[in-house]
Amino acid sequence: MSEQISIEIKKLNGMPEKISFIQEFGQNPETNVDSIGVKYTVREAGIYEIHVLYQNSHVAQSPHLQTFRPTDIDPEKTNLIRQAPMVVTCTVTTHAMTIEPKDRFGNICRPDNFDVHDFHFRVTHVRRRGRPS
Repeated sequence: MSEQISIEIKKLNGMPEKISFIQEFGQNPETNVDSIGVKYTVREAGIYEIHVLYQNSHVAQSPHLQTFRPTDIDPEKTNLIRQAPMVVTCTVTTHAMTIEPKDRFGNICRPDNFDVHDFHFRVTHVRRRGRPS
């Protein structure tokens, strides 16, 4: 049976990539109906299309669309976006900065993926040697 099964997992509107998967075959002892389970892990958030074919024909519910959202914010992957490659120092001046929150795979987390009230950052004053602060 396994040689007659073809499985393809692809991301829609993204870079083509081969996604590894594990297939598990089974049979319901009460109904004698064959089943196949497909397990896979994606690293890029987005919509994926899963095709399962038996003897070159789609099985029921194939192709299947599955949406994956970014995981929790990872401070190590989150970026501070600057307008220029320099540090801006201001005194009594408001300066807007953009923070781009990302998950551990580098997926951008949108505000609807997290509670903005739980998002904190700290600004640290750094002094140069030999210069008055």
